[in-house]
Amino acid sequence: RKQTGFLYDLDTLDLVGSFSFQTTRNEGWGVASNGSIIVVSDGSEYLHLWDITTFSEVKRIRITDQISGAPVRLLNELEFVGDELLANVWFKDQVARINVNAGVVVGWYDLRGLPYKKRDREEVLNGLAYCSNDNTLYVTGKKWSKIFKFQLPQ
Repeated sequence: RKQTGFLYDLDTLDLVGSFSFQTTRNEGWGVASNGSIIVVSDGSEYLHLWDITTFSEVKRIRITDQISGAPVRLLNELEFVGDELLANVWFKDQVARINVNAGVVVGWYDLRGLPYKKRDREEVLNGLAYCSNDNTLYVTGKKWSKIFKFQLPQ
């Protein structure tokens, strides 16, 4: 909420710098990079694309559903899988598959059947991590005691 990003040393995790940023809601919810661009979510239907060196915004894209054309709001945690960007939608057990260049959700991973009993409303799906070695997605959530592993389709 202070619109400040922090830079850490990859080996030591020491804080090495900080920078100011702005997004649609002036928050940073999720961050992902494919090595050439940084993508930031802020809970809105917009994704902010930042230069990987200067951290300045180079583009802002509105994300819509490819089928309905409706905006996809509450984009949260982000993770690149090849050319697609995955994003969980806050308070939904679904992960959007986003074509960043087109600004559209091209499909969904439906995780409503996960064998996890939520104790309260805050225990939401909120963690995504991709392993390219075996094409798997790890999924967890706020206050969850479990991590789930999924084999993604080729």
